[in-house]
Amino acid sequence: MKPTLSFLFLAVFGLFSMNSIEKRPDSFKNAYKTDVLVIGGGTGGVAAAIQSARMGANTILVADGPWLGGMLSAAGVSATDGNHELHSGIWQEFVQALIKHYGGAGKLATGWVSNTQFEPHVADSILKRMVFAEKKLQIIYNTQFVGVIRQENKVLGARFDNQLSNALMEIRANQTIDATELGDVMADARADFDLGMESGSLTGERVGVTATNDIVQDLTYVAILKDYGRGRDCTIAKPAGYDPREFDGASSNYYHDSLRRKPTVDAQKMLNYGKLPGGKYLINWPIYGNDTYLNVV
Repeated sequence: MKPTLSFLFLAVFGLFSMNSIEKRPDSFKNAYKTDVLVIGGGTGGVAAAIQSARMGANTILVADGPWLGGMLSAAGVSATDGNHELHSGIWQEFVQALIKHYGGAGKLATGWVSNTQFEPHVADSILKRMVFAEKKLQIIYNTQFVGVIRQENKVLGARFDNQLSNALMEIRANQTIDATELGDVMADARADFDLGMESGSLTGERVGVTATNDIVQDLTYVAILKDYGRGRDCTIAKPAGYDPREFDGASSNYYHDSLRRKPTVDAQKMLNYGKLPGGKYLINWPIYGNDTYLNVV
């Protein structure tokens, strides 16, 4: 039999016993026991941990870095393409906090790709405040997943390596949630999982996927630029090996190789795609220059 692992099914949290978070005396320098262990500090992990704590379960959230929010914060993709008018749930709590921070909903609609745009560090700070407000939620930062703790076909928790203290950590839990970027916990637990896109005939969704495939989102490098105003010299030093031809076709202002797809926007519209509050710009849209086409997994 293969082990079972819960993946963001929040409704089952009410079934747990309410044991307190407690230290466990064993071979690990830091060992804990809790009701719910959430591995991964992205938006999915943060939402799962908050909801778990609100439903009464003692919860530990383990994040592999110092920031919360994943793509919306640490990865710099701070422009959400949809859901601006979704007036419910943890998402709406987050949006309302953004509106309060910037002084109005209109202050978030700074670019043309989205009505909800914000500075990455603001997203991180809001999510941290939301997490801190939950008394049954404990968070551990800068800690890497090492492997699951198993007993036959049951996942009992996981082991971690804290990057700051260089100490191993063990957390045992009644329920373990995999909220990692690539499903590292599920893979290590040897649980069943699907990789890629599932066809509409299988999911019942109409999203244009006619056949199941193994395609995963391409690796994309984004950048946040700040406008310091006219007359300020904030030129970035040229990196070693820099070749501007890599960005040929990113906008109509820089297009020389006609074999490449013709760009549909000029440089200013490319900048304004993800224009953020605070005089900043999210660069995430050029056809050439920031996408790496490969199967990351």
